[in-house]
Formats: sequence, C-alpha cells, structure tokens
Amino acid sequence: MTEEQILNAIADACKDHTLRFQLIIQDRALHVYINRPAQAELDYRNLQLRIKTAISNFAAGKFSEVWLYCRILGKIEADWQSSINLDSTCLDSTNMADMSTMMEAITDAVAATHSIVERIEQELKVPESFASDPFYDFEELPTTADDNAEVDLDPSVSIDEAVLQLDLQKYCFIRNRRLLYAVLTAPKENIAQLVDIFDRLEQSSKRSQLPILEQYFEQSLMPNLDDFAAVLQSWWTAVIMLDSDQKRQLAIWLSRYCHHPEQTKITIQEVLHPEPNLDKLATSEPLIEQDKNPIPEANNSSQAKPGLLSNFMDTLQKLWSRNSNSDQANDRD
Repeated sequence: MTEEQILNAIADACKDHTLRFQLIIQDRALHVYINRPAQAELDYRNLQLRIKTAISNFAAGKFSEVWLYCRILGKIEADWQSSINLDSTCLDSTNMADMSTMMEAITDAVAATHSIVERIEQELKVPESFASDPFYDFEELPTTADDNAEVDLDPSVSIDEAVLQLDLQKYCFIRNRRLLYAVLTAPKENIAQLVDIFDRLEQSSKRSQLPILEQYFEQSLMPNLDDFAAVLQSWWTAVIMLDSDQKRQLAIWLSRYCHHPEQTKITIQEVLHPEPNLDKLATSEPLIEQDKNPIPEANNSSQAKPGLLSNFMDTLQKLWSRNSNSDQANDRD
C-alpha cells in the first residue's frame, strides 16, 4: 500500500474534511500528523480509534508502531501526541463470551483429568506391607473366574434376603481385599462350623453382628456377651477361644461369605460333609484294632486346646439343633 492510499484510508475513516493529514515513514514506524483549524475542538480518543482501525485494515503487519501528532494548520510544533499499539486486539462481547465458554470447557476437562488420574492412582496403589502384621500375613494365590463373577441374585430369593446380600457386601474384615477372590485351601472344620452357624442365623441377628465383628477383627474390641442370646453367646465364646492363626482364617472366610455367600457355603459344606471316596474304601486294608488301653500321653495346653475346642463346637452344634427343632415345633403349633 502506498502513502497516498494510507492517507486516503485515514481520511475516509476520520470523516472530517477540515483536517489535513501528513505521513512520515521511518523503517517500520509510521508518523501521522493531523493538521486542524485553530478553533477546532477534536475528540482525540475517537480520532485515535478511527486512525487505528484504518491502519489495521489496510496496512496490517506493515508497521510495528504508529505515532500520532496534532497541530494547528501552519504551525510546526505539535500540541498533542499519542501512540497506537497495533498488536493489541479489542475483543467485543461475542468474542469475550466465546473465550469464557472455552475457558470453562478447559477447566472442566482439567478437573475430569485430575479425577481420572486420582482414581487410577488409587487402583494402582501398592497395598501396605503385611509383613509386620501377622494377623494379615497370608499368601495370595491366583484368582478364578468363578470367584470374580458378580453377585447374581436369584429371582426366587425374597426381597429381605436380597437386601441382606447387599448389606453383607459392605463388610470386609481383612485389609487385603484380594483374598476375597484368591484360590485358597478349604478352611479347617472348626472354622467351617463357625461360618456355617453364622449363615444359619436369622437375618436380624446377622445384621446386628456384622458391625460387632468389624470392631472385633479390626480393633480387637471384645463384645459384651451378656447382651446376646444363648446361641450367639456360645458362638462368640467359640470365636474368642480361637488362636491368632484361626482368628485370621475366620476373618478371611467370613469376609468371603459376605461378598460371595453361595460359593463360600459350597466350600463350607464340602468341609463339613465330605463325600466318601468309594474307590479308596474298596482298596483299603482292614484297620488294625488299636489297644483299648493306650498309654496316656503327657498333658499339655497345646494338645488339650484342639480337643477342648472340638468338644465345644459339638456342644454348640447340638445347641443350635435344639433351638432349630424348638422353632419348628412352635411354627407347627
């Protein structure tokens, strides 16, 4: 664009025929002189905006700076001067709204990204070491597809039973939740009996005992047995008599019962009612009759305790059967 074209563009933008414009170009600097009548009163701000618009539209990128001077016609000295920054951009309300919407979208995207990252970090967080805590020190084994299956509620199950299953899933008495799905060896018979009796408790009793069990396993808080019915007193007495290893096993299997009860009950029943191996019985040799009066072994606490616990569990089973028969008789009456 020539100087004459720039002058014409400025004159057309200002729309004031009393003004005379002159240009001086030095490298990338443009100097615009505005010559006015002596009595003229100019709106310099409006004049500056008009000149800036004309230069931006017709000479964008050609000048790095623009200086404006105003003087009376016939004078050399300017009595007003200013500069125009062509790099600055004025945003109208539409552009500001678009910018605001874009910033909100960016903020939401960043917040969502942070949320996803935090969730991934929690899922990938390495579990705390169980080496220092023998209560939770247990070897993990691979999981099975059956154990990983989600709970499938039978349509024939009552609403109360379905709600109970959902309530059970809220409880886990072990820190290492992967043991809920790990392939584990079957529990000992006394542990299986305790889980089996808990399964046969009334729904209200199960719900009332779950928070107490949580406090017992996690905080080692002993329950007040005086507050319980006879069956629960006997059951809790057997639980309290367990050693640390058996207590750990019970915590694991009760937790597995809470999260997938049907599979756990199958395992428990296999322990309590194992199927006889007919092939082994057919090929086995006759048993040698044992001495009716064996020499008694030295009595010590480590050997006496399993026998005592076994007898106690038998008594507990009989007490449970007696209560069950009594309930059935009351129902018939």
